[in-house]
Amino acid sequence: MRVFGIGLPKTGLTSLARLMQTIGFVNDSDGRQLQRRYFVEKDYSTILNQYDSGMFFCDGPTCMMYKEAFYKYGRDAKFILTVRRDAQLWLDSLKRHNMYAGVKNKTKWIFGRFYPVGFDDEFKSYYEQHTRDAIKFFEDHEASDLLLVLRCDEPGAVARVSEFLGVSFPVGEFPHENVSPANRRGLSNFAKKYYNLVAQALYARVAPRIPIRLRQPSRPIDLSGDRLRDSGSSRA
Repeated sequence: MRVFGIGLPKTGLTSLARLMQTIGFVNDSDGRQLQRRYFVEKDYSTILNQYDSGMFFCDGPTCMMYKEAFYKYGRDAKFILTVRRDAQLWLDSLKRHNMYAGVKNKTKWIFGRFYPVGFDDEFKSYYEQHTRDAIKFFEDHEASDLLLVLRCDEPGAVARVSEFLGVSFPVGEFPHENVSPANRRGLSNFAKKYYNLVAQALYARVAPRIPIRLRQPSRPIDLSGDRLRDSGSSRA
């Protein structure tokens, strides 16, 4: 059985990864860096091939690959959609995280924006649509039993994952990992914070006024139409 964490960044993916690690399901952080590059380059087949090499994947482009993972593995896989209590709480966490982003922002490949500041409604809409679309996808494929919608901060969350996967965990609560604090220590974090205070304030004033997007937001990949066309061509 393969397990895919398909929530967006800042929905508790790191905590989920730490929980899964307690039973030996390790998320390959180095592989995620390569997978992001493959995703941007639209090399989806390479990402799917890499899924053969492990048992648990989350973060990186996996939240955009759940449809293809389902088509490939079917009932040999399960999917965990991590969510927050509401879209505003998620956005607040994302903003705190971005306050310490480097010049090369790591989330623009998915949201199509360097920062969420100035685009609150757009980001919250993206989050809500991702949740709705994932739930509907599994409903449409009569596979809702393969999807667990999970808030890691809810009481009994670990027990729900345990029941869903049919495994026992040596801990009773989720590890609280990668929490975005208002202030981080260290000279590097100090420099990043004050760079972002200036850069994001400027971005919030200028970017919403630009009518053309440099990059469109990413959406979950679904190549079923291409596969149908290919199969039709081969039959011809």
